[in-house]
Amino acid sequence: HEVTEEPDGQQALRGLRDSETDLPDIIITDVYMPEMDGIEFLIHLSEVAPGIPTITTSGGGLLGDTNVLGDTRHFGAVATLPKPFTSADVRHVLTQVLSTGT
Repeated sequence: HEVTEEPDGQQALRGLRDSETDLPDIIITDVYMPEMDGIEFLIHLSEVAPGIPTITTSGGGLLGDTNVLGDTRHFGAVATLPKPFTSADVRHVLTQVLSTGT
């Protein structure tokens, strides 16, 4: 697999808009990011590159609330990955999402 990393949601959206190559097969995004949070990113993603399955991840905010992950499904996330996670956890979620085609 080829992985592309962006420092925040704004730059990720810019990269998707400016992409002259294929769009990614899947996106994994944190909920708490600088410049643009994950929910705002999901809203804009649906305008810029609809249909890309997106997995959200979070270890919670200052209060440790990971319930926000469930809320991301209302904004287009197809799966969640609570922190901390292992590489096996990532493989499991990726396999699930890619095998269902969502």
